[in-house]
Amino acid sequence: MDYRATLDIIFETFIIPLYQLLFREDPPCMSKRAMRTMVKVAHWFSIDEGRVVGVFGTHKALHALPKFVTDTTLLREVCYQMTHGFLKVLNKGKKKP
Repeated sequence: MDYRATLDIIFETFIIPLYQLLFREDPPCMSKRAMRTMVKVAHWFSIDEGRVVGVFGTHKALHALPKFVTDTTLLREVCYQMTHGFLKVLNKGKKKP
């Protein structure tokens, strides 16, 4: 069993029920600050394995992330997709020798 499966088991059997017991609501998939930023630059949706993130205006394939990610991980994914999109646009304009 890899570490991702172990983390999923820990979250599903301990962390999520504990959060629901304490706060009487489902846990958020990301922080409120990250949510405000994501609304402006990307779209996301949930799947059984986690969250799928795609940045507006890029042609990079959507990436699946774990159900609960830190803001740093989310920011890295958005930056990666944006950088790939910009490089694709810049390389498109280059003339081939």
